[in-house]
Amino acid sequence: MDGYFIEFASRTGEFLFRQRIVSLPATVGRALSNDFIIDDPYVAAKHLRLESESPGRLTITDLGSHNGLYQSGRRLTTATLGRGDAVHFGHTTLRVRHVDEPLTPERVDLFSSQAFSLPVALGLLALAIATALFAIPLENFGDIPATTWLMAVLGTLAQQLSWAALWAVVGRIFAGRAQYVTHLAIAGWALLAVTWGDALCGFLAFSLSLPTLAQGRVLLIGLVGVWALHRHLSLAQMRRPALNLPLAVIALAIPATLSGLENWKQDLRLLDTDLLVRVYDPAWRLTKDETLEHFMTGMKDLRVRADAVREDGKGGNADEEGDEDE
Repeated sequence: MDGYFIEFASRTGEFLFRQRIVSLPATVGRALSNDFIIDDPYVAAKHLRLESESPGRLTITDLGSHNGLYQSGRRLTTATLGRGDAVHFGHTTLRVRHVDEPLTPERVDLFSSQAFSLPVALGLLALAIATALFAIPLENFGDIPATTWLMAVLGTLAQQLSWAALWAVVGRIFAGRAQYVTHLAIAGWALLAVTWGDALCGFLAFSLSLPTLAQGRVLLIGLVGVWALHRHLSLAQMRRPALNLPLAVIALAIPATLSGLENWKQDLRLLDTDLLVRVYDPAWRLTKDETLEHFMTGMKDLRVRADAVREDGKGGNADEEGDEDE
């Protein structure tokens, strides 16, 4: 059995330890006299005996334990294992490994950058508060009470800190580490990207007279949301990293679909078309002013469409009155 190891994991798949097979036969159990000592209360003092059957294969025998030995869901007294095979006993999994087994590629650490460090996280939090305060005069003209400023600060703090705390708890449960500072930095980057990106889309739509650009915020929120959720999941769920991106997309696709269906139900539109959410200085417009002739032509077209809608409404009412007469 030269070059072979015995690997132990918990019932949930969490790696416990790996130990080289030096000599056989060997015993497995909780007693300190065993060759492989398992700290599992559901494992007997001497639970298993390992023997060599052929090069690269082990015979594993249950030594009369109460909880037994299982392979593929069946209880056995003896099992034969080769490279990569596994059995279960107590709340522990035993697997045979070899030094020549191929490994998965080295995983790139997405969070080793200074962009997720403590100074950056605190700076992003301060910028988020400043952004919230900057937005107040645009919405509240006249005298602004101190409580408005205070609520903006406290609201931003509560939103960012609680969101990071939620993901830190999830990470502590599923990945064994909280990583609160990194989650706070992710939340800060996402909030600033959405806030300033939304403002930029609205400004360009106004300046260039392209209302479609104002809908860019929908795409922006979707992309930033997927990025942020993927980063949070990458920290909090490390066992199946391939699922992180699909989970992030699904988590945003469901509310986006429900919102679009609600808009369609009310106004026969999938996206929010209320574009003039801010009033900009006319001097910021980059396109030429619309001519009077072009404006009047548009008004004529609008009148034709409005008359058509009105006539359709009258027709519907007439049908309803006819049904009531019958």
